[in-house]
Parts: sequence; C-alpha cells; structure tokens
Amino acid sequence: MSTPKSVMELAKKAGAKMADIKFVDTFGTWQHFSVPVAE
Repeated sequence: MSTPKSVMELAKKAGAKMADIKFVDTFGTWQHFSVPVAE
C-alpha cells in the first residue's frame, strides 16, 4: 500500500471493520492496537 487512500479503498472493498496497527517503537518494543476502519 502506498497511500492512506489506497489502504482505505482496500479495507472498504474487503468489508473490514477494524484495522490492526503493529510497529516497533524506538526502544525496540513491539506495539499493537486496533482501530475501527470508520475512524
């Protein structure tokens, strides 16, 4: 995915209700949270 718009289009096309966000912070700790696609 190259743009936020393309991510939103894919989520709507797939019928996704939640987006799962995962990343590693600056201390090397794995972070994770979920947000509704509508936000």
